[in-house]
Amino acid sequence: SLYSPSSQYGTKYYKWGNNQKLEKPQISDGSRSFLEVFANFKTPQSIGELERVEVVQLSDPAKDQIKPKPQTFANGSILNRWDILKGIDEDFKRNISYFTVFEGFLNNTHVYGAFLKTKNTDDVFSWGYKGNGKLGLSSDKEEISPEKVESLSGKKIKKILLNSKGGLALSNDSDLYVWDLKSTPHHLEGSNITDVACGLKFYVYTRVVSPNSTVVFLDGQMSTEFPEVSHQRLSLPEKPVELSAGAWHFLVLTDLSLL
Repeated sequence: SLYSPSSQYGTKYYKWGNNQKLEKPQISDGSRSFLEVFANFKTPQSIGELERVEVVQLSDPAKDQIKPKPQTFANGSILNRWDILKGIDEDFKRNISYFTVFEGFLNNTHVYGAFLKTKNTDDVFSWGYKGNGKLGLSSDKEEISPEKVESLSGKKIKKILLNSKGGLALSNDSDLYVWDLKSTPHHLEGSNITDVACGLKFYVYTRVVSPNSTVVFLDGQMSTEFPEVSHQRLSLPEKPVELSAGAWHFLVLTDLSLL
């Protein structure tokens, strides 16, 4: 994708991309809209509490301590950066702990939608574009309003990802739920899934096969140069600890801090 976000407070991000030849990522500050930052389904993963580190002044300067102080940002100030989310009721916004925004196309026009997770009830809602079975969450309603996704609510979902084929939801219990243009979210057989990332037409995930497993699983078509595969096992020389994907490629960070 064009931009790569890296921000704790929602305004700064680093960028590089396919329209500029940059030796180093450039930092941008004061973004007015997250649409400037995220492309190809790359969206924020959380708007929960953030840790702010500040120096606590004591009577003896030699004993000054650095302590993390939790700080909660107003949900509305972040959600309102997305036009699609501005119309949500303010009380509802305050109860949102996580959101993912996606982009689609309808009659050659960009349309947007979102998934929202609530703090108190662990419910997941969809909001915005859901036409023609898009992402398996079609709706006959003409008005735009949050609609509860029963198959994801109460599942302790911590991450929701979307691509052109469907969506993925990973829970705190290491369960993965998948859906496509024709199916609603359903549990992927097996569990112990530790991380997941998705590209344009594929997704990759890690599963605890053994304590020192070096296997990554690939499902879908990574690029036009490769055939479509179903949950293919890929062995790495080291243990994977984190995944990240672009439209046609993915990266694996190993336990030896190598990519």
